[in-house]
Amino acid sequence: MKATITNVVKAESKITAKHEKLARALKLQEMAESTTNCYLRGFRRICEHFKRLPDKLLVTDLEQYFADLIDTHSWSTVKIDFSATVLLETYTQT
Repeated sequence: MKATITNVVKAESKITAKHEKLARALKLQEMAESTTNCYLRGFRRICEHFKRLPDKLLVTDLEQYFADLIDTHSWSTVKIDFSATVLLETYTQT
């Protein structure tokens, strides 16, 4: 399926909405601004890698992503990105 401009805009809109929802949820959990920024950066990194929301991914997709991330980023970054996916599932269920 070719990515049309309309499809890309819709996907980006959904990602932005989920990003904002996660940001609100983290704020309500009284997480520090720097912690919130790290989780949101992890969320964005995953979305940019797959070009879609993490909640639409298979476990095997995420396993491969994190295995590859270990080769290019610090273990701390891998843990933060993983935690971002967990927090997304925990706090943004619709």
